[in-house]
Amino acid sequence: MGVKNEDGIRGLQEQAILEAEDRKMDIGYALYQDHCARNNPNCRSTMELSIPSDQSSSILSIPRQHLAEKGFWIATVTGRPLAPSTRHRQDPRRVGLSIATRLDPTFSADRIFFSPEALLAALDRSQPGEVYYLEDVVQVAAGLPRASRAILHLLIGAVRRHGAGLIVVSPVHDDGRLVRPLRDCRDSAIIAFDDDGYELLQREFSLSPEDVLAFTWFEVERVEEPGSSKTTMRYPRLEGRRVQGGTTPYPPQDLFAQCQAIAEAYLVERYTELLDSGPAARGEVPDGTDR
Repeated sequence: MGVKNEDGIRGLQEQAILEAEDRKMDIGYALYQDHCARNNPNCRSTMELSIPSDQSSSILSIPRQHLAEKGFWIATVTGRPLAPSTRHRQDPRRVGLSIATRLDPTFSADRIFFSPEALLAALDRSQPGEVYYLEDVVQVAAGLPRASRAILHLLIGAVRRHGAGLIVVSPVHDDGRLVRPLRDCRDSAIIAFDDDGYELLQREFSLSPEDVLAFTWFEVERVEEPGSSKTTMRYPRLEGRRVQGGTTPYPPQDLFAQCQAIAEAYLVERYTELLDSGPAARGEVPDGTDR
């Protein structure tokens, strides 16, 4: 009993750590300094973004470093739950596509996937340094089963083995809904701005959401303890300074439209499969229903 109790306590402690990291990743934490500034006129926001220019290096030097030193890079891109009326609901998709095209000039719709199994097959034909896009669109689709941990473990192993970059887009920021391999094996976590974030962008940096996409960025660090699988999140450092995120141009409109079309076709296919394999397709009739 004592061993079971200790395991239970350890499990609760690990869950508490994960939940604390999830809260830290929330864009509200990244904008905490801005909240202070609003309530104290003598305080100015100290949020610093990596804004590409001739005078500053891009935050994309971080994944390039991952690819150069480790031979692969895995990131998740997500966003806060937003009202249906906001124009930023699809920003995680836009941010993911923009980063993919900037990291890999050869990136195209051929490397956009919604099925882990299809991506796993494509990686067998990949070249080192290529960037791939996988969107967890099932997360926000009612009634569809999630990808298995086993296939995601195989996928992560293939990304590392083939020396690729993988951007996993999760439409809504809820790490608890990400299958654990995707959460635990990523190198970077990127969270698209919400409406409050874009207000800050305009006020502090004179940048319009019509012109650029903005996001916070966290690097994942493994805790160096024997037998430990714990991770911690930190803001990255560029040229000795800490940055809390960055900006990126909108992806090409034709690429975004292709991604939308692939997503819609994938969902139609999955729902059709679900209907074809349901009780009605098998000739089963619920209790109390006339034949």
